[in-house]
Amino acid sequence: MQNMKPGLSGRLIRALPGFVLRPLGFIPRPLSNHGMIALCNQVFAASLATGELAFLDQRVLQISVQDAGIDLIMSSTGSHLRAVTGSRSPDVSIRGSAYDLLLLVSKREDADSLFFQRRLRLEGDTELGLHLKNFLDAWEPPPAVQWLQQQAHGWLALAERFATANEQVTQRPSGVSHRLR
Repeated sequence: MQNMKPGLSGRLIRALPGFVLRPLGFIPRPLSNHGMIALCNQVFAASLATGELAFLDQRVLQISVQDAGIDLIMSSTGSHLRAVTGSRSPDVSIRGSAYDLLLLVSKREDADSLFFQRRLRLEGDTELGLHLKNFLDAWEPPPAVQWLQQQAHGWLALAERFATANEQVTQRPSGVSHRLR
């Protein structure tokens, strides 16, 4: 389904994650940033402890989930990630829909494909963005995150099968009539 233009069902499936996350976009940014950063510190604790995220030290990363209205702006101070407040512009930003970022996080699609298809956009310091992409490609998440990745992968596959089947039913060739005998 990823390589074909989606019909109505496919567009609805792609819009659903952004719709579900949209209420988070109404939370004041400092509050939502701090909550998401606390979660990221837990998820990336092992990588932070081993210095794998050192490339983010004193650099600013922005992740924008555009259809949900969420902007996560962070930096690293060695042993932990921290929310960035104020007017400092990001060194690198990644922008995309909740669906496409979910594909990336669940490892259902690789980052190169999503960037090449312009479904995710990288702006700013491309070398820093490449470090981030390589980190995510090689990152071994903790068991709880692996379980979430598997669940996301399964739900996305189910939703895409449903959308594909629904599109096949609704796309009958013109001029073909179906009669019961």
